[in-house]
Amino acid sequence: MTAFPDQLRESLLALQLQGHRLLVGVSGGGDSVALLHGLSRVRESLRLELYAAHLDHGLRGEDSTADAEWVREFCAEIGVPCTVERRDVQQAAHDSGLGIEEAARNERYRFLEECALCKECSHICVGHTRDDNVETILHHIVRGTGLAGLAGVPATRTLPTGVTIARPLLRCSRDLLESYLKGANLSWRHDATNRDESFTRNRIRQTLLPLLRESFNPAVDAALLRLAAQAGEAQQSMRYVVDLTSRAVLVDAAAECVRVDCGPLTSAPADFVREVLRAIWKDLDWPRGGMHRSHWDALRALACDGGPGVSLPGSIQASRRANLLILERKNRPSRVASGQAEG
Repeated sequence: MTAFPDQLRESLLALQLQGHRLLVGVSGGGDSVALLHGLSRVRESLRLELYAAHLDHGLRGEDSTADAEWVREFCAEIGVPCTVERRDVQQAAHDSGLGIEEAARNERYRFLEECALCKECSHICVGHTRDDNVETILHHIVRGTGLAGLAGVPATRTLPTGVTIARPLLRCSRDLLESYLKGANLSWRHDATNRDESFTRNRIRQTLLPLLRESFNPAVDAALLRLAAQAGEAQQSMRYVVDLTSRAVLVDAAAECVRVDCGPLTSAPADFVREVLRAIWKDLDWPRGGMHRSHWDALRALACDGGPGVSLPGSIQASRRANLLILERKNRPSRVASGQAEG
């Protein structure tokens, strides 16, 4: 039962999280329960101050309510203050035009960021595992992706507010975490939607990956992670130049309208221009889930060659006026209001 806490400690030290105030996202599933419990075991030696947060998405009726109550009780048992909130993700998805999965993810991270700022936490720790990373890489490949998607899930990501999302479990397998939970006699919640194959990620986990392991490469997980590492190194080099360029070409950016100077982009390689546009999208926190290669190609062509305007996912209109690319976002959804409850 000591293997996991030792591995977690090494990860926390590598991420330089010792001495920090951390907010831990806890769904009640095995991964997040193992993360919070493991953190509670090393908090004194690493001088950690822990807070937990749970978002009830309201998607599974009584089961969602039961999950929230279970998390509240678990946090009380191990002495970690917990914030629980409920938001109407179904309505948020309808208002934004996004799918349920993306809308739920957006609401979850928005909620966690708000909690972290409220508690003055420097980092948000979430329970993504080695297996999650493999599934994400393969999901990106199946959907179509570039270097950034091939690089998989980053160990850290700093938000515009300065709060950093940290993933201390990326080197841990689900098997390791389950072994830890059983050894510590810990229970966890089971989400029936994780078996629903109408969701692409579930089909990848339950059908595609087992087929690849059995019929093509028993070590496909390791192969995908190596590919991700190589893509990440290449992406770092590209990102350095892309970030410099994206800041240089951004003329101004309001909430609903952005102007980009196309001059420096017209003679640049096509892939580089696409990466600059993706960087602008990311900095604006505009939805990228519905943006496929064809959309980025159309936007690149508009920026470099001009032509008629382009309609993009997320109610975004792109047009070219003289040497400027104009991006306008229409009918931006308002944030779902709700109250917080301390437990």
